[in-house]
Amino acid sequence: MNNRVRITCLVLGLLAVMSLLPACRPASTQTPAPTLPTGAPYAPDPDAENYPGVDRSGKGVVTVDFLRREGIPLVKKIAQFTPSHATVSLVGRMEDLQALRPHNMRIDFFWGLSGGMGNSMVQGTREALSYNFLAVNTLARRLLKYEVLPYWVYAFNPAPLQPEGGDFRSPPVDLDAWAEICRRTAANFRSEGIRVAFHEIWNEPDFRQEFFTGTWDQYLDLYRHGAKGIREGDPDAMVGGLSLAYLDQAAARGELDRFLDMVLAESLPLDFISFHNYGLAGADRHILAAREALQGDSRFRTVQMHYNEFNTMTWPWENKRTSFMVAADIWSAIELFLGHTDLTLVHWALFRDTREGLALVDAAGKKTAAYNALEIFARMPFDRVRTETGTGDLHAIASAEPGRACLVLYNTGSRKVAAKALLDRIPFLAGRLDVYRIDSRYSSRQDDPNNPDCSLERTESRTFQDSRGLLWEGDVPARGVVFLEAVHPDAPSLLADRPAVGTVVRRDYAYPNRGTDCFADADEPTRTAWTGMGSQSAASALVALTLDDCPDAFRLEIDPYGTPRDEKADPDAAAGVRIDFMDAAGSPVHSVFLHDGRDADIVLPWGTGRTADTSIGIVPGEDRCVLVDLAAMAPAGWNRRIVVTFLIQNGTPGEVIRYRLLPLEDQET
Repeated sequence: MNNRVRITCLVLGLLAVMSLLPACRPASTQTPAPTLPTGAPYAPDPDAENYPGVDRSGKGVVTVDFLRREGIPLVKKIAQFTPSHATVSLVGRMEDLQALRPHNMRIDFFWGLSGGMGNSMVQGTREALSYNFLAVNTLARRLLKYEVLPYWVYAFNPAPLQPEGGDFRSPPVDLDAWAEICRRTAANFRSEGIRVAFHEIWNEPDFRQEFFTGTWDQYLDLYRHGAKGIREGDPDAMVGGLSLAYLDQAAARGELDRFLDMVLAESLPLDFISFHNYGLAGADRHILAAREALQGDSRFRTVQMHYNEFNTMTWPWENKRTSFMVAADIWSAIELFLGHTDLTLVHWALFRDTREGLALVDAAGKKTAAYNALEIFARMPFDRVRTETGTGDLHAIASAEPGRACLVLYNTGSRKVAAKALLDRIPFLAGRLDVYRIDSRYSSRQDDPNNPDCSLERTESRTFQDSRGLLWEGDVPARGVVFLEAVHPDAPSLLADRPAVGTVVRRDYAYPNRGTDCFADADEPTRTAWTGMGSQSAASALVALTLDDCPDAFRLEIDPYGTPRDEKADPDAAAGVRIDFMDAAGSPVHSVFLHDGRDADIVLPWGTGRTADTSIGIVPGEDRCVLVDLAAMAPAGWNRRIVVTFLIQNGTPGEVIRYRLLPLEDQET
């Protein structure tokens, strides 16, 4: 690399974050929260022994060390799915949707099928197509107001392209017209300034001809023409498909390989492949089959995997759809999905459904136990901390930030567990401990008739003046969930932060080592990213945000935790942030790598297509920040678009680095 420079940047004041987002409205049966005591944050003693004489290996004993952040963060990869016929009922529940923090909402257009939102989108004849995008544009803007991106499914066959005697399931009679419909649809959203998370081609073409009566070859034709059309309509579009009901079977029949071979041979757009599953048992079989296929060629290292219809319940679900027992299964699924670091999205089926079969919120506004379990996940801080459990069926997940410390206990067994939670080294001295439950008495529509809207119920609340040695004891019923949330009096939350640094255009991943626990991920609203080695020493992972409307400069917060990095770095080690600048034509022309001393040459699968033009060693100030002067780094003709890539390669096992993009104080709005 050329122009090697080492700089130490000026210390800048940290940005004050927004106050913690309010919880959903309390139910009338909730225990009122006492007034918080005052008390400043403090630095816990990492060597203190706060629970002398306690047998930490006993059944039901859970030890949480809130000082020791480690492992894969609780990135909010659970999105939502609502079918087209239920979008009207979706609009009235936007606040409930936002509380779950979904990155996006998957909605199928239902082209050519009466009762769907998109039935009137495409009209006219094959020779003279006409369009009406008013309904979908209105819904998209409503979603965006609540920080939820639309994830459109280009399904099914519009009436002008249906063959005589056919219907919405039939392959289009004119593939060029199909491509034009896809192009015009994608171009509409781009011209209207509506960011679409993903564009998916068709829905479950393999499901017993319920949604597609054509052959696999005809689906390949659908994808070939549709993907090209979408990308022509929006060059930034994230395009993908398959949407398979049984991906493992398609892989066994060779259909998945045929699809991937076509994509490579014809250089077709493919940002993700998608698949579905209902039921917790065997939920990872589709992931494993998809991963095996994608590992076959390094050119697929940027292809994401989406579980874009998932529920822990199986058919028939009518009799148990609202039972509290689903909550423990959901937490088992969350742990499973977090462990698959190349699975970037899971869409819960369903947020709304007019038939109420799997709806998280019913027509009367009552929430299910499943909703409450997912709300707990949404409320938990990102950074996971160390937990240790004794023997038995009690499981624990904990996370923390400076003003909040959270623990979920869930019991997968058939008997209640007398639990003892040792809440060690909470990062503040005084505060309040709230306890919420999901079980046969609380927070479940079917099991809790006295809760007016079946919101998550606080069953205990107490203040504490000294968090050292804080202990909670109580029963966790069979298949029940208990959520403990300790909060500081003046606690800001990273979850509520909205740094004004650019406008996100798309988020990309690369997995050179699929199937390992090396990871890279990002949360778009908070402009936060994580890279971590997991248990690996020779692996890499990358996540990138493409940003428009960038400022002249921003602050980059760098917060390493977990296992300290080995100072005897591997010569192929790399860790840091690379910035690729675009010219007036939108082409990447110059790149800068900001690193912590580990600066091995890396060629990214996006950006300029070469190693960094400039490499800069950075040393954060006392506030953990460095100044990133984009205006000084940018080439002439920069169009204010950058690709910011967060990467790690050949680091120390257990190492995690958290990054945040923060505005300069004089840029705050």
